[in-house]
Amino acid sequence: MVVTEVQCLDRARDCTPTTSPRNVAMVGVGFAREGDQQNQSTPDKNPLLRIAGGAGPRRQGYILASEGVHVGLTPANTREAFRYLKLDRRPDGTDWQATPACISLGGATPPACGTALVDTGVSVMYMTVPAAQAAGAEGTLPPGTQVAIRVGRGEAAFPLYGFAVGDGSPLAPSAIHLRVAEDRTFVNTSFHLLNGYDVLFDGEGGYVGFRQR
Repeated sequence: MVVTEVQCLDRARDCTPTTSPRNVAMVGVGFAREGDQQNQSTPDKNPLLRIAGGAGPRRQGYILASEGVHVGLTPANTREAFRYLKLDRRPDGTDWQATPACISLGGATPPACGTALVDTGVSVMYMTVPAAQAAGAEGTLPPGTQVAIRVGRGEAAFPLYGFAVGDGSPLAPSAIHLRVAEDRTFVNTSFHLLNGYDVLFDGEGGYVGFRQR
């Protein structure tokens, strides 16, 4: 878990390469990150899926909750009502695919559908949508723009949350970095989503769960 080198991708927003890194204060605990050029982000590198020992049986996974992080899934910490989504396997079988999600800006229909990431490390939202959904916006969304996010596919889909840009909602990010592209739809929610939801990941069965507080 020691960082020995920092490398920077082309056009990185904020990165300084170094072979003597200091003050690295984040560690990845997510899933389905290999597709974002993070080829070391496989389950065998995830510290929350590599914990051994403990009392009683538990499944590999974790819950991000208001009181902290539960490592390992048990009947006790999953007994309250989560809404679950079944994830697909990656074609190579090494990991689960990302959480399916749809984004609607300003009430536009149909929404743009792709994937979502619940990020515990950033306060801003990163969003990529096609031009038809962006309605001329790029870089930033005007104050008052309605943002609605659904998760899941088909009959399993449900509205997760929504807000208006600048409305002060505790679930809203501190800022939104908007990218317009036709080849991808994606939203990084920022950690503000955790102000309203506990989030579960089952690394064995391939489920993500949301429990509203």
